[in-house]
Amino acid sequence: MRRIAPLFVTAALVLGGVGAVAAPVGASTPAKTSAFCKGIKNFNLPDLTGNVNEATAGKAAKQLKKLAKKATGKVKQATNTLADALQEVADGGSASDILTGDYVKAAGTFSLAAVKCYASGISLPDISLPGS
Repeated sequence: MRRIAPLFVTAALVLGGVGAVAAPVGASTPAKTSAFCKGIKNFNLPDLTGNVNEATAGKAAKQLKKLAKKATGKVKQATNTLADALQEVADGGSASDILTGDYVKAAGTFSLAAVKCYASGISLPDISLPGS
C-alpha cells in the first residue's frame, strides 16, 4: 500500500477532494473506522508500474475483489470496476484498452476513498482564535 499512497494523494489533489478530506476544527470524537478503511490499511497492491503482465494484473484484480467486499456504495462499485478491468488484462486483454472513462472515474473514486481513510486518522487540535 505504501507504494501507491503517493498516487492516491495526487489523484485526490487533482480531483479537488482535499477540502472534503479535512476534518473541521474542534471535531470531538472520531467516527468508527469502516471495514473498507481497515482493509485499505492492510492492502498491498502488486506493483503495476511499467510493464503490466497477466500474472501481475491477476494478482491485483484478486486483491481488489477482496477489498471490494468490505466497501459500500460508490466505493464498492469503483473497486469492482478496477478489479474487472485488471481481470481483463489478466485474461489476455491489452492494458491500454482498460483506460476508458469508467476506469478513470473508478480510479478517482477509489483514490479519494483511500485518502479519506488515511486522513481520518489525523486529529486536529482544538484551536481557539482570538475574539471568538
